[in-house]
Amino acid sequence: MALVGAVLVGCATQASENFHAIHEGMTKPEVLDLLGKPSSTWSGEGGTERWQWGDSLSSLATSGVFHEADTARVWAVWFDDEGRVSFYSEPDWVRR
Repeated sequence: MALVGAVLVGCATQASENFHAIHEGMTKPEVLDLLGKPSSTWSGEGGTERWQWGDSLSSLATSGVFHEADTARVWAVWFDDEGRVSFYSEPDWVRR
């Protein structure tokens, strides 16, 4: 269990340090290079996808049941059907 927590924290650290460089139109490989491997990924309709960093066990469980769940506790990046960033958001606690 501690290993899972350490992995999730590691994902969040890289995302928190580099998230400011995300912008619309980036490709999936560019986002991976910048933020590292996401802690979770969710497929949407029409080939869209959402990647998240900084998931807790609670946010993973919520997203697993409710795929359109609120992403207020994680760093999230949405990709369009061409695999390019269409939207992104930081956790609420980061925004001031």
